[in-house]
Amino acid sequence: MRLPRFIQTLFGKQHSESRTVNMSGNQPGIHQEGDPLLLEMLRTALTAQGESATVENGFLQASNQVSVSMLAMESVALGADRHRTAIRVSVSHPVWFPEGFTEYQHALGKTETDAFAACIQQWLAQDWIVIVDAVREQPKDCAVIELPVAGVENQVSGYRQILLGPVAHLVQTQSGKKEEHPFCPCCFVTEVMDHLHKELQSQAFLGIRFFVSRDQHGKLAVDCRCNGENLEALVPVLTKYAERWPQQGLEFRKQFVVVRTSAVSSKSPQTGAANA
Repeated sequence: MRLPRFIQTLFGKQHSESRTVNMSGNQPGIHQEGDPLLLEMLRTALTAQGESATVENGFLQASNQVSVSMLAMESVALGADRHRTAIRVSVSHPVWFPEGFTEYQHALGKTETDAFAACIQQWLAQDWIVIVDAVREQPKDCAVIELPVAGVENQVSGYRQILLGPVAHLVQTQSGKKEEHPFCPCCFVTEVMDHLHKELQSQAFLGIRFFVSRDQHGKLAVDCRCNGENLEALVPVLTKYAERWPQQGLEFRKQFVVVRTSAVSSKSPQTGAANA
């Protein structure tokens, strides 16, 4: 994954010294062993928030059976007390998504270790919370958009569910001008719903990343991926969405969502999820 140029600049791309870079060429497989130090940092972070996990044979194994591999993709020294890093995170689950999927995180820190720790914290805050809900029979922490799946004689045979993760939103200058609908966890999916017909009609487990940015000159950049692969069909739709944003200088909006099929409705009284 390549960041838009103005985000690279924001993160200090210029006048930087690259120490380790592996962002091009053949990508490692989903089930490749991860970096032991990154996995131990992740295990420590999970333990700190009350979750149990072990690191064995190059993978972190969480108590919910999710397997995680983390690899350092980039580490750049930008100057004294300033580093930028990127990591590749691959996850799988023996029942819900045994084939696995991949995402990336980028972050800054005073030291290389701080920057890698920030990558992990971002992933926990935006991705892990969705993944945890996605391997539960009924989600508890994420809002859910649910579509019934028709079976024999139009009887409901299951539910196609979109689990909406938390949003990340950076704005350089608050304009004071309000959008018709302020940015919230449902916005990205609402904008692209009519263009996700193939994905919603399938039974596949999907992890979709939305990232839309606009620089201080109004130039837009869109990066949308499904299980790590580009979703080019959504770029024009998301571009039109960003063109409606109030002018607030540099801005980006980011979210991770999961699409899955479940036999149980999220709207059952037993669930504590906020359902859309």
